Parts: sequence; structure tokens; C-alpha cells
Amino acid sequence: MIESGNDPEKRGKRGEISAYQIMPKVWRSYTNYAYHHTKPHIAAAVANRHGDWLVVQFLRYYKRTPNEVEFYCMWNLGWTKFKVKYKGQVMSCPAATQDAALRFNGLLQQQYRN
Repeated sequence: MIESGNDPEKRGKRGEISAYQIMPKVWRSYTNYAYHHTKPHIAAAVANRHGDWLVVQFLRYYKRTPNEVEFYCMWNLGWTKFKVKYKGQVMSCPAATQDAALRFNGLLQQQYRN
């Protein structure tokens, strides 16, 4: 909702696709379907698989699961950049990413309360 407004046809400035704003290279690593031929359920499946992969990478490296803010930063910056450039530290990430991650966390917390 934060980046795409839940629009399945949304394309980001860097080429991100779907409501989940998945980079085309990531998309192709999980499916043979070209984006313009897909349905939202395929985008959800790709997002779930990639999210699971990110959690496994984080768990292997840091020996714990990421919190919601860390997950958001990994999703948006990529695992390697988050781990190497920002040393897995949310507060080292770009301010815009931090702000969006905190909004994401706020939405999740609100959903948990309802």
C-alpha cells in the first residue's frame, strides 16, 4: 500500500513491478511468466517466495529473524546492499527507506490491533 497503492499494474521509477514492487530481475528468478501476462496471485506468490528467501538469508547471517522494519529495508534495498553497505543497520539506511519502513511497521501494528 505504501509504494504501489495496491495497484497490480504499478511500475516504479527503477522498473519495479506489481503491487509488491518487485524488481524485474527478482521476478524472473522465481517465474517464467512475463509480468504483463500475469495475474495478481502470481505476483503474490513471487513476493512470498522472495520474502521467505530474504528471511532465510537474514536468519543465516544474523542468527535471528528480521523484525518488520529490517524486512522492509531488505525488500527495498536488496539483501546484499542491506547486509554489506548498511551493515544490517536500519538507521544506516537512506532516510527515505527508514521513513517508509517505519510507516510500514505502523500499518502492521495497526492491523495487529484490529
